[in-house]
Amino acid sequence: MLLVAACEPLFINYKPGDIRETHIAKTVREPRLPGEDPVSGSGSDYYFTAVSFPQGYDWRRDSSYGAVAASVRLYRNGVCTLEVPVGELCCADADLHHFISGHLYTQSRTAGRTVLARDGIEVLRIAGEEILEGLIPGGDKDYTLWQNKNGQGVVLRLGADTLLFRSRGTIVGSLREHSYLGTGALFDLYGQPAFCFRQDNDYYLARENSQNRFSLPDGVILDVRFVNGESCVFYQDEYGQSAKLNFEGYTRDFTRSGYRYARNGTIYPMGNKAVCLGAVKASSGGQEITCANFSPSEWEMIPGPGAMPLSLSNPRQYMGYSPDGRIYLYSKQSGMQYIQGKYYSFALSDGIICGGSTIVVLNPMENGGSPALWIDGETKEVEINGFISGVYNSSQ
Repeated sequence: MLLVAACEPLFINYKPGDIRETHIAKTVREPRLPGEDPVSGSGSDYYFTAVSFPQGYDWRRDSSYGAVAASVRLYRNGVCTLEVPVGELCCADADLHHFISGHLYTQSRTAGRTVLARDGIEVLRIAGEEILEGLIPGGDKDYTLWQNKNGQGVVLRLGADTLLFRSRGTIVGSLREHSYLGTGALFDLYGQPAFCFRQDNDYYLARENSQNRFSLPDGVILDVRFVNGESCVFYQDEYGQSAKLNFEGYTRDFTRSGYRYARNGTIYPMGNKAVCLGAVKASSGGQEITCANFSPSEWEMIPGPGAMPLSLSNPRQYMGYSPDGRIYLYSKQSGMQYIQGKYYSFALSDGIICGGSTIVVLNPMENGGSPALWIDGETKEVEINGFISGVYNSSQ
């Protein structure tokens, strides 16, 4: 339920710093297929992003960070369709490039300025270092949501125009969290870009020209989301014994007898429903596992920690990493399956289900191993010295 408006005034069309919007093509090396557009493709296509370094360079140590030649690549069905050199338009950090609505967005933050590019073409330059937390494509101009690098201050922009600015506040969600894949912390609410932010102990819903504080239940807030236009709050008591969801005007108790919530919880929107995943432990102690709650009477217990859903529709499938770096897949029908080897878990999107196939990112921890995709049990190496930063469906 929305309550009183925030006290701090909005500054519409205020521009913090000098901002300019450009559409200047930069040098983009093109192992792009003749006659193909990187954004075209069928619903069964899968995409992945990767970072490539010169052969022989130890990217795991990255001792020459920012000074060694590298590139960010976009692949479709295993074929590289776009390559952007690291430099003014992008950097090699895994969390600073994103695949959104068929486009490769890259960022660079250096020397007191921030640059955003789409498919290798600069679209926005900001005087100041800001962090991109959400993006909704909009034809020639995109809606973008930014957080000041120091963690305070929120800016919503359309192209180069500032729609909303707050000098204080921390955005809830980001483009770097699995449950926010798609457009990050920014979402469409009845035709308007919207997002949630926190200021002190209060949470607000902000839209293009308004902001409202919404009420919170008593307890430890695990996650806040808007689902089907309604505020959705996942929380637990201060002792971690019970977990509840406040949604659409009523409270659902998700407490599972014999278990307590360990420390975290995440809301995953599924149509007009909300699914909650949380880390739990048996009340008597033991190893941490994952509990997926679909309703007060429907849940699934995933034997591994930190599970992420690949599919929340039947048949449901999850993936995660064991403490020693082993990747596991889990479904109620097939049980636990471990992929041989040890792998890093820094990809923004570690796995997907696409066209009925399960696709998982493999970034080996051991030196000398090539990055690869695991597709229904078959490992397909990518011939680069580097890593895969995310795998996506064409709809993402």
